[in-house]
Amino acid sequence: MFQYLLAFAGIIGIFARKVTWLARINDGFAKKDNKFAEKSPC
Repeated sequence: MFQYLLAFAGIIGIFARKVTWLARINDGFAKKDNKFAEKSPC
């Protein structure tokens, strides 16, 4: 039973790490888009 809990916690940890990594990449792209928007005359 304890092994199942450890495995479940590990999967959640990996998933959370991937989610934060994706959020960081999206944040970076958003900042780049903002910079381009500021530079463009439109």
